[in-house]
Amino acid sequence: MARFLFFLALLPSLAMGAESNRGKSWKLYQSKVQAILKSKCGKCHSTKNPKAGLALTTTKGIAAGSESGAVVEAGKPDESSLLEMIKSGEM
Repeated sequence: MARFLFFLALLPSLAMGAESNRGKSWKLYQSKVQAILKSKCGKCHSTKNPKAGLALTTTKGIAAGSESGAVVEAGKPDESSLLEMIKSGEM
């Protein structure tokens, strides 16, 4: 779970295409975290008509946030509303 939360915290910079983040972290995100988000969140938060405007199946969708604003804060995982929802079981 800690590794999953770490990669969620990296999503904003991954979505922006930062070359420094496209190494091992990017590969691990693609193979692990993205698969979890698609399987657990994709039904309601895919790119096709996402609930609350939040698409969790792509890094760009995550970086764009929801109708209520940002859901992840780069470098500030404790301030991420997405992480709070996951931890609380809301998602």
